Amino acid sequence: YNLQHLISRRQQILADEEGDLQQLQLQPKPAATTSAAPPKRRKPLRGLKNIITDPEEDRSKQTSEAVRGRKQQPTQRANLPGHPPNEWVMMNPDDEDPESEDSRVPDQLPVPTVLESQQGLQLQPVLQGHVQDRVEEQSSSLDALHSSDPEEEQFRRLSAELADLIMRMKKKKREPKVKKKPAKPRVIVIRNGTAEGLANRQYNLVATITLIRDGSKNVLVDTGLATDINGRTEMIRRLESLGVPTPAVHVVVSTHGHPDHAGNAHIFPDAVHYHGWYVHERTVFNLSNLFDSDREQISPAVSLLRTPGHTSEDISVLVRDAVDEWGSPLGNVAVAGDVFVRREDIDNDREWVPLSADVKTQALSRRTLLCKSDHIVPGHGPPFHV
Repeated sequence: YNLQHLISRRQQILADEEGDLQQLQLQPKPAATTSAAPPKRRKPLRGLKNIITDPEEDRSKQTSEAVRGRKQQPTQRANLPGHPPNEWVMMNPDDEDPESEDSRVPDQLPVPTVLESQQGLQLQPVLQGHVQDRVEEQSSSLDALHSSDPEEEQFRRLSAELADLIMRMKKKKREPKVKKKPAKPRVIVIRNGTAEGLANRQYNLVATITLIRDGSKNVLVDTGLATDINGRTEMIRRLESLGVPTPAVHVVVSTHGHPDHAGNAHIFPDAVHYHGWYVHERTVFNLSNLFDSDREQISPAVSLLRTPGHTSEDISVLVRDAVDEWGSPLGNVAVAGDVFVRREDIDNDREWVPLSADVKTQALSRRTLLCKSDHIVPGHGPPFHV
């Protein structure tokens, strides 16, 4: 409708211009003079084919025409009807503006562009329904194609998962890296040992059993007496309560070969065993570094030290900057085996000298542990502070 109205309106304008041209041709021409001014050239008529233009070109023409209109506005205001040119006129706000949109002649009304005509043009109901049916048909065919192709569906799903993974990786890369301090090793006494003298120079001996947890590595120091069934059962239950069943023990250290300290080593067949100078796993044996050195590192915070004296092959376990089961700091801890029988033997030599194979060597080993540690776990008593 808008396009038809535009064409008919343009034809009316052309007809009016042709009528004006015919009237001018019928008027008598004035007599020619020597000083006559050259005739003004009439602008060519704008044909209908110029109506259909590029939207960008038409928009630029409208902008330039608007700018020219603003520049010419004072002159047009001065030539009001009924007043001489270049005369300022006092305007009454209640009067109707002679140049309002309603008072303009049809030739001065703006001609809508093709783009505006297309935006105002509405599809006929039949054509609109046909286009909608075609769109729905194509959409349904695409949906059927995607749903009927399982490989395409799987590819879409994997692509979405990959995009999500990449986004999470980028986000994680942008996050500031915070260095977490490694957890301090824990020294947990599984069972406190005892040493009681009996009649006829006999002793009741129960060895101390200690668990060291350094990161992900579990180190068990001494395993108790094999013939102490209740003691073995108590040790297994205590380890399980700490979340360390027997297969989860990685290293077993026997401080020396006496039966009250190394009797239950066989219930940890999956662990690496250190016994004196030897290191073995199941039936495979080798010499450890303690054969020709005084130290061997078995984890970041745990090392073995040669401390002979009670026997010729005693080894002690030194734990650096440790905490106890509840997280209280202990400093450096030495699990000494029978190098220290219990706390009382520091003041009473009769506690350890009768059981020593080499008193001078053991005294030197005791001094070494006292200098290197803040707490000592003796072979037959509770831990004590140095």
